[in-house]
Amino acid sequence: MKNELLFGSFLLCASPGLAMFLLGPSSLVQALGIVIIALAALMMPFGLLARGGIAKFAWVILGLVLFVLILASGYIPLAAGFSLGFDLSLTQIVSLSVVLVEIGIVFSMMFGNYKAYSTELKKAGYDEEEFHSELRSFDRFLILLGIAAAGISFGIYFLFSILPAIGIDALTGLVIATVIYFVIARYVLSQRKTPKTIAGTT
Repeated sequence: MKNELLFGSFLLCASPGLAMFLLGPSSLVQALGIVIIALAALMMPFGLLARGGIAKFAWVILGLVLFVLILASGYIPLAAGFSLGFDLSLTQIVSLSVVLVEIGIVFSMMFGNYKAYSTELKKAGYDEEEFHSELRSFDRFLILLGIAAAGISFGIYFLFSILPAIGIDALTGLVIATVIYFVIARYVLSQRKTPKTIAGTT
């Protein structure tokens, strides 16, 4: 399960970069796509070799994608007289890929937790097969909750997109939906026990 979480984090976080690289209208956009893919790729060796988590890479990717969207459309390009040349379809694809990056962040956090739990439980002398089975069940539960939270965020984004009368543009709706998603996801993850607490229970 640990390796699946790591690989899933990479694929989800690399998705906007892949869209920008394949569909980008200019070499600058394609270069930004390569940067995002490279950041996502760093998660693989770092996750396997380092003791720290990989969530920091996913957060950086999310910030970069949102920054690219701000430069691609809205008031800043209009005022500066400069844009990245995104057409409507590419803007929508990259905007929707933000949801995938959100899920990738949750996957990356789960990966770090899995490593920490495994280390502490192994030190405490628990049967490896048993606690790995329990951790897999716990992670599957969190994945379902993460997908549900992403679905709510996704629905809110579309609500803001199709109801212009409420006076909120699609990009602002995306930001609001992202915040709501992380409020939900953070609450779920905050309910977990620490590895030492789990190891100390009987």
